[in-house]
Amino acid sequence: MTQKRLISSRLATALIISGVVTSLAGCNTTNPNQGGFLGGVAGLASGNYAQGTEKKRVALQNERDKKLALERKASRVTQESAALSKELAETEARFQAIERDLAKLNSNLASANAGTESARRRLAELEKQSAVLSDDIDRERLTFSNDAGSQKVKDLERRKMELEEQIELFLLQS
Repeated sequence: MTQKRLISSRLATALIISGVVTSLAGCNTTNPNQGGFLGGVAGLASGNYAQGTEKKRVALQNERDKKLALERKASRVTQESAALSKELAETEARFQAIERDLAKLNSNLASANAGTESARRRLAELEKQSAVLSDDIDRERLTFSNDAGSQKVKDLERRKMELEEQIELFLLQS
């Protein structure tokens, strides 16, 4: 019987070894958590776990690099946005200053136009007074031939010259 036991014991050992080998071959994984203990040992022994870990480390580093690049780009965009906002505010301030200047110029123009209209009326009035004086002078010349009459004509002529001077000054000032 010893030989029978020996054969059975060898057969049992062969079956166990073949089961382990089959288990190891069937559990070819890079993650020791998925293949059980033997799968993990096989993954560590074959280097598959290290390769998978390295791939994940490289992928993580790539994602970190992408994140850093995006953060830098976001920072540049924020700086550009701030610069554009500042430039827009300056442009709006210049535009408002130009609008104020334009309103002031329009007001000055309206005042000048009103002044011009007033000046035209004043000039017409002075010209009318000058024409009336000219007529008075002509009448007095015809009416008076004595010294008293000639004094009156001289006074009227002096008044006419004053009016003409006022007209000239007024035209120069306008």
